[in-house]
Amino acid sequence: MNYSVLNKNQKNRMRAISNHAYVMRWEEPEFMDYLLGELPKVRKYQNDREVEAEISALEKVLTTYNAFLSEKSTFLDEIAKKISDIHNLKDSWYGLSLYEIETYMKLHSFCLISGTGGIGKSYFIKCFEEQLEQKNIEHFNRT
Repeated sequence: MNYSVLNKNQKNRMRAISNHAYVMRWEEPEFMDYLLGELPKVRKYQNDREVEAEISALEKVLTTYNAFLSEKSTFLDEIAKKISDIHNLKDSWYGLSLYEIETYMKLHSFCLISGTGGIGKSYFIKCFEEQLEQKNIEHFNRT
């Protein structure tokens, strides 16, 4: 199946019916990034100096994640180890939790968009599809 041709047809249909001057403001701007495979960032605090090296190691592992290719259970094990290393040195650290990572990883595989007519579901899909295209992520768009 040639996704690019199907997507081009769908995009042309969407362009014909959408107002190009309109710009949607998302309630949570990071949501689109999370759907595209991003993970939450580590929250840093001034009193984290004693665990800077461990936080840096955690951030390095976070950069290795690919929502479409990574082995998720292995990745989560690595993240859990890094967070545990930080908590062993500073049990009051709350810069990122395994639960947050797991929550966002679930967004990478499934998201249900629902609501009453006219709230922007189709427009959201159009914007999402454009982001997938910009990142060269193969997809099929059907609104």
